[in-house]
Amino acid sequence: MAITRQSGKRQSGRKQSGRKQSGRKQSGRRQSGRRQSGRRQSGRNQTKKARTQNKRRGTKKMNKFIMEKEKARKANRQEFQYNGNTYVRGTVSTGMVIYRKK
Repeated sequence: MAITRQSGKRQSGRKQSGRKQSGRKQSGRRQSGRRQSGRRQSGRNQTKKARTQNKRRGTKKMNKFIMEKEKARKANRQEFQYNGNTYVRGTVSTGMVIYRKK
């Protein structure tokens, strides 16, 4: 017996009886399509306040190279040295400043 869904109505291979169904909830069927689970859903199903509180835990520490690069970029230096290597300033087509190994 194949069950198909068309425009929200349930059809089956059997002929429907002419009796009206009672308004009571039938056991064994779920009324909504939501997943019934005991564990808490993360992301979409949390309230907006709960999502923003989770993000306020702090920022990740920056890599030592990145910290040196940012110092050089903000000071507008043409080159800087890190770990025995020299890095030279350059710009890409979008205008972003990058440093390349010399």
